[in-house]
Amino acid sequence: KSLFTRVFGDILSNSFNWEQVKLQDICSSIVRGPFGSSLKKEFFVKNGYKVYEQKNAINQSADLGEYYIDEKKFKELQRFECKTGDIIMSCSGTVGKLFQLPKNSKTGIINQALCKFSLNNKIISIYFLKYLEKVMENLKLNGSGIKNISSVSYIKKIDINLPPIELQNKFAERVEKIEKLSFIISSVIFKISEILEKKGVESN
Repeated sequence: KSLFTRVFGDILSNSFNWEQVKLQDICSSIVRGPFGSSLKKEFFVKNGYKVYEQKNAINQSADLGEYYIDEKKFKELQRFECKTGDIIMSCSGTVGKLFQLPKNSKTGIINQALCKFSLNNKIISIYFLKYLEKVMENLKLNGSGIKNISSVSYIKKIDINLPPIELQNKFAERVEKIEKLSFIISSVIFKISEILEKKGVESN
């Protein structure tokens, strides 16, 4: 979070005076899930196209869930398709939780409690995710604003600062380095803990 602010400034005041656009301008698609009547229990099958749920966004996992639809139903609801690289957001109950579907995620659709973003080439996913997370935090602090997230028309009109794509890419590179370093440090700590644990057993 501190790196994001150092690179892009305060997003609420747009302290670095970046170009400002609407969220709909940096997405090729923004879709809220189908009405519940389109996904009744009798439509579900054991295997097929995955139905992504609110818990996938909240728990940051593409693997959770056990609902699937067949190819015929998938074609009927193809407008709500989501796949690797798309970003889903919870829009009911626990609102504003974001998750990007990782590589090798199952092709499927979103249910009524999710909104899906497919980005265009004006923005990269890590910047979009961090930016929208800050927007959600601010809406929650203000209280009344967060309830509007259930409306796609409201989401489309959210202001977003748009730094040059080159700067966004540099930010992504630095985030990747930080995550790799964090993974290495965690692995070392785990190994040290194992060694100390073994020594403790041996000394006893």
